[in-house]
Amino acid sequence: MITVRNTVRIGTVWFKSGHYYQFYYANYESDPVPVIILLNHVSGTHPKTGKKHNFIQAINLTYIPRQFRRLFVEHWSPTLENNKGNTILTWKMVLRKFPYLQFAMRRYILDKNFIKYQREIKNEDVPKVVISSFSRDFSISGWKAMMKLRAGKKGGVKRLNVAKKTLSKNRWFSNAIGGPI
Repeated sequence: MITVRNTVRIGTVWFKSGHYYQFYYANYESDPVPVIILLNHVSGTHPKTGKKHNFIQAINLTYIPRQFRRLFVEHWSPTLENNKGNTILTWKMVLRKFPYLQFAMRRYILDKNFIKYQREIKNEDVPKVVISSFSRDFSISGWKAMMKLRAGKKGGVKRLNVAKKTLSKNRWFSNAIGGPI
């Protein structure tokens, strides 16, 4: 049976939904030290396939352009402070209120000590750590992945250009690329 929880203990740190964290991830593809905001923890065995799951789902903020990181922090941090940390960030909320975050959702495996040196980022340190991380900005690769996803496998350059034009009509995307295409 698969269970989804809003908190999980990794080492000595309790990971809670809606909070900011930073850690070293040994099984990384391009970002070895992600800065994340946690969505949930998934664990258990799938009843039909028998596959075991043990991972956290999170938004990796280093895949988001800096202006959107700033926008998200300006909206989310007051909510976190006003509720004294008792907030839950869900996937539906991300799609509804923060659509620019959906392409940075990642899963991090908890088995085999893949996560090390974990720490929670305190509210007073959030702007410094989350927004001003010039040295580790993977937003270009995030946007490329988004464009490929929107274009699809078939159609090549023509569909990619159509996807760019469609996305440029969205206000949040136009601001990210500096205006319409």
